Amino acid sequence: MDRRKIYVIGVIMAAVCIISGIGGYFLASGHFGFEQNIAEENNNPYLNENGEPVISSPNKITPSTKIVYEYVYSEDGTVKTVEEEPPYFMLDLTFDDMLKYYPNWEIVSFSPQKVVMRKTIYGSDTQRYIVTDRDGVIVVYYEENGGRSSIKEITNIKTVALSSEEKERLKKGIIVVGEYDLSRVLEDYSS
Repeated sequence: MDRRKIYVIGVIMAAVCIISGIGGYFLASGHFGFEQNIAEENNNPYLNENGEPVISSPNKITPSTKIVYEYVYSEDGTVKTVEEEPPYFMLDLTFDDMLKYYPNWEIVSFSPQKVVMRKTIYGSDTQRYIVTDRDGVIVVYYEENGGRSSIKEITNIKTVALSSEEKERLKKGIIVVGEYDLSRVLEDYSS
């Protein structure tokens, strides 16, 4: 072969390589919109609603996750639902972490977009309780006629690390109405 043919073949091969590389780059980077269409069709959890990759792992709670608490009252059959942003201590928790840290809750659904937690409350939404300190742990009493009646629950929440103001409040007794508010108070002290 003469030099001229070799030169022309070399230039053609170099042009094909350059064009293939540029086309491959645009195809892989999603400039043609294929990636976003696939994500929309499959509801891809690895991409957000704008088709952008989700930065954190898809099986963990993120700052944008909605936490839904469902309180089912067995006595009157009502359901109280509260939706919130996740508290800081829930960030990056996995489904297994949630099962470990919230053993008294049923995890109904778990995704980076929404976590639904359900708790069955045995009683009505109007029961009154007194939360107090007894021997260094938080104890919950049923409240009747303005005073303590019987123990509802002896928690494993220790009061030693609480501030002196919180210890004083607990010593006097904190009145709480309804299981929902009681659950929230106990969760605040346990975190």
